[in-house]
Amino acid sequence: MTGTISLARDPRAQLVLGTLGFGTKQDRDASFALLDTFIEEGGRTIDTAHVYGNWEHAAAPSASERMVGAWLSSRGVRTVVNATTKIGHPSLDDPAVTRLDPESLRLDIEEARDNLGLETIPLVDLHRDSTAIPVEELLAPLEEFTRAGLIGAYGASNWTTTRLRESRVVAAARGWTGFVVNQPSWGLARPLETALPTGMVAMDGKMHRLHEQSGLPASPYSSQSKGYFSRWRRGPADATVRLFHDNHNRATALLLDELAPLYGVPATELSVAVLLASAFPVSPVIGAGTVEQLRSSFRAASVGLSAAHLEAVRTLCRLPVV
Repeated sequence: MTGTISLARDPRAQLVLGTLGFGTKQDRDASFALLDTFIEEGGRTIDTAHVYGNWEHAAAPSASERMVGAWLSSRGVRTVVNATTKIGHPSLDDPAVTRLDPESLRLDIEEARDNLGLETIPLVDLHRDSTAIPVEELLAPLEEFTRAGLIGAYGASNWTTTRLRESRVVAAARGWTGFVVNQPSWGLARPLETALPTGMVAMDGKMHRLHEQSGLPASPYSSQSKGYFSRWRRGPADATVRLFHDNHNRATALLLDELAPLYGVPATELSVAVLLASAFPVSPVIGAGTVEQLRSSFRAASVGLSAAHLEAVRTLCRLPVV
């Protein structure tokens, strides 16, 4: 992998902090407390997006990026922390219009550099895909931005397996680096098809095989299944549970509830530990509303599941047994 971003398989450094609500739902004090705790616990990569916060018209544009940038400046940790972002999301005012043209991507990168206070952003992901645009036309400007030193590397978010495979063929033919990481929705609880918003792509069997065959790292969002494994007994009256309410996810929750006491961690942390034990590099994006929740999330990095338990969970979740 080129650039300064690293997905080295140190369990604590594999965890990535999601910052969806920074600068909006979470104010400066709350955001800084979570960022400080993340670094104290051994985390090194922060995930934001150029669009995060833009749904709050009272907030400054790209509120999350700005908050992360303010923290990086305040703590003087730009050289030891990987602040990554996502670009190319459609405007929230006109979501039907893509923003994946070279000019829009460059604008997002330039603004993100200013927001984060970085000359080179270690990693940017394309936040969305558009099958109407040839893959080569999407990769070409990203290669240019990398050569220019605006970004260290680039990845994909919410790309289908078909398009990811095509990107690898194009990159190999052109001698380009191509995507160095893929960011799908992926937790052990699979969201119902009707629950996944338009344009968002979840890990499935075909994508999992692509990662196994290629070794392409994954950095999944919703890796904690939005807290489903701590809430599932509440039933469909709970808005979060409704996103995952089926027999397969309930069976997974039951198994994790059975195993969790054996490892002394909550079921949610155990589910993340399963992802960390994948045959290819996985850096789950974790979210937390409080410092206590964040510290608990790091317990996933210390879990060493037995081969038998790992096989049982993977078999139930239809993941290959390694």
